[in-house]
Amino acid sequence: MTIDQQQRAALQLAVQSLSEAELTVKILDYARATGWDLRYHPYRSTKSKEGWPDWVFVNVAQHRVVFIELKGYGQNGDRGQASKAQQEWLDALRQCGQEAYLWSPDELADGTIWRVLRGVELPLIAKAIREE
Repeated sequence: MTIDQQQRAALQLAVQSLSEAELTVKILDYARATGWDLRYHPYRSTKSKEGWPDWVFVNVAQHRVVFIELKGYGQNGDRGQASKAQQEWLDALRQCGQEAYLWSPDELADGTIWRVLRGVELPLIAKAIREE
């Protein structure tokens, strides 16, 4: 195993115990570092439409809006799953050309979250819009 592989394996083990609240802190740090100055989270999910994503980030410099549903690992070590209503929202947003993500500590560990927020890894629809 190379050093890079060892580091990735160690990071994967470290993040697998992250709760949704801990994952939120990490993602907000990444958002601040990559220019996502506008962020919205419903005050209480009980007062929001069922299934609405946890976060909406806006980055004017990148001309992007992203919708994010977060799932941490539970006390039993299992990754949380999106509810039917949450998945319906994410699918509908994507069908309308929006960037909508379901992120867990796995995407933190493999670098996906960092690449998406930096604008390095975009879905095809977002790439097409940015190139216009």
